[in-house]
Amino acid sequence: MNSTSVVFPESSAQQLTLAAHKAFLQEGALPISYGPVAELAGVSRALVYTHFPTPEDLINSVLNWQIDILTTSGLLPTKVDGDFKAKVMACLKLYFEHLFEHGPLLHVVSQNFYMSGKLSNQYTQIRNGTLKFFAKHAAKELRLRPRAAMSFIILVASLAEEGARLARTGTTTAQTSWASVRMSAETMIDSLQPE
Repeated sequence: MNSTSVVFPESSAQQLTLAAHKAFLQEGALPISYGPVAELAGVSRALVYTHFPTPEDLINSVLNWQIDILTTSGLLPTKVDGDFKAKVMACLKLYFEHLFEHGPLLHVVSQNFYMSGKLSNQYTQIRNGTLKFFAKHAAKELRLRPRAAMSFIILVASLAEEGARLARTGTTTAQTSWASVRMSAETMIDSLQPE
């Protein structure tokens, strides 16, 4: 007896990825459960398992989709032309807007023990590459040691993460939250500028 695997159209995987994202936003925890994904997509659990054999595969699919959105939006700079502060602020705004619109998965997954050592190469390379890029330029522009520069960049990114969380939960408006994030980040950068 010949065993053949069924090939599903790419749109099925995309549909399940979007459903997994919605399920994460509803549940707010990792791992993402297959039941809600199947229900939101209007398919059987078996189909979800066919595309994503493990919960980690499902989470990584959502992460890769979100990274694609950020890449397309211009978050990932290839060089810093001119004003370092302006480039940091532009990317911080894109990150804030993404988290506000799409939710906190990018932030949550990097802090969650469940995905430790299981993150996709695409996500890890882009996250680490972006942090290293800005840390390298922060070290140069602000005259910080490499570890201090990386800590600074992570702290600035956390401003966007917290601001987006406050706006998503309705604690404040997106406009007010972004204004606070912007003011805090600019103050931090200005305070570290060499004289």
